Amino acid sequence: MKHPRGKSYDPEFKLRLAKEFAETDKTLEEIAQENGISSKTLNNWTVKYRKEGEAAFFKGSRGGSFIRDPNKIPPVLYKELGLDKIRENPSDLKGPFTEKEKLLLEIAEYKLQVKILQEALKKKRERITDRFLADDYIGLGFAIKFVLLVLSFPRSSYYHKKKVKVILVGKPPKRTRGFCNKRDGTMITDIELEEILLEIFYFHDPYDPRYYLKVLGSKKLSKYLLNEMGIIVNHKKLHRLRKKLRLVRKYYTRHTHPVRRSTVHRLNRPGILWEADIKVISTITEGNIALLDIIDVYSREIVGSFIGNSCRSGDVIALFREAILYQESLPQVVRTDNGTQFKANAVRNFFEKLNIIQEFGYRHNPDSQAHIESQHSNVQREFVFLNHFEDSQDVLRKYKVYMDFYHNLRPHASLNYLTPNAFKELNDETPIQIVKP
Repeated sequence: MKHPRGKSYDPEFKLRLAKEFAETDKTLEEIAQENGISSKTLNNWTVKYRKEGEAAFFKGSRGGSFIRDPNKIPPVLYKELGLDKIRENPSDLKGPFTEKEKLLLEIAEYKLQVKILQEALKKKRERITDRFLADDYIGLGFAIKFVLLVLSFPRSSYYHKKKVKVILVGKPPKRTRGFCNKRDGTMITDIELEEILLEIFYFHDPYDPRYYLKVLGSKKLSKYLLNEMGIIVNHKKLHRLRKKLRLVRKYYTRHTHPVRRSTVHRLNRPGILWEADIKVISTITEGNIALLDIIDVYSREIVGSFIGNSCRSGDVIALFREAILYQESLPQVVRTDNGTQFKANAVRNFFEKLNIIQEFGYRHNPDSQAHIESQHSNVQREFVFLNHFEDSQDVLRKYKVYMDFYHNLRPHASLNYLTPNAFKELNDETPIQIVKP
């Protein structure tokens, strides 16, 4: 519990009681009881009076409540405020004061308030903060509490900004080795690594899979360098080098959706769960064309793709037939959105004849078929943004190159930074059991 602050008394009242005890025969208890104070408090006043005299009670009231040190006040300002009419010498500006002198002090305090506020308005037009103005007047010997109150400046903010702050001029250089190790035990310098990065990011042949390496983030690019070139480099160091070379792409804020998934399936091999979706790509001569992809959720392999001016239910059936022949197995479940191509009776009858379960996602919720939606997001960011397309044939040629990059060069975080083909080969040797929605 917070205790209330003690009652404050005027210096004149303290001096009168201390003198009364010193000059009369009354006891401490009698004087204290008559004036409604404790005998302990009165005893402290009398001890002070014996040691220091009348000045003991007027130290805190030197020059009034708004003056802290009258000796620091410039002579011109001292005279302007009328303090010379109270005491001609600033060092003598101390109590006790007569009633007339108290009135002159109040007038001087009012004049000082007006002067500070007028100067504050002028300083604000010059964009100088109140804190600097407060420092000026506090340095002239006026009380901190009074000056901050006139300027309406919080005391906590003032004292916080007055704290000593240590500013280091120049940071010490970080420890950098200047090289990276390779799997074969040799070393590669940072300059050589920077040359490799520049070669990757300024490769301009869209018909070569290496063209799409520039879209990889630092983590995936470090895994690519490890898998393909045997360079062991931390993704943080690689990101620093990319920032130094200005090869970091712009980051886009991704909008999240409420997570609602369809039936959860336990996956321990490819060919259990496939997802399919249609994406639109713009071309110069033929307008928008359709891209239909089928992804194996377990291995992230694109098992089938269709590109055409439109995508109908017959195109969906034909693509699934080709994918089944390519994989030499039937999927147990196929998950799509609620597009008319997938809900057509012909498509449903096709899956029923093959005993394939067809699942549909929730309306307006791409998380229901998150894996193919994520893949098409990658296609937009990594494939569409880097190319211009004349027609559907141009899209087809370039998309084949991108699929080569996707399956053989692009590491996937969900596959422990392996490519889909490398993960598939590893799984053939040691099957991995995972749970995917």
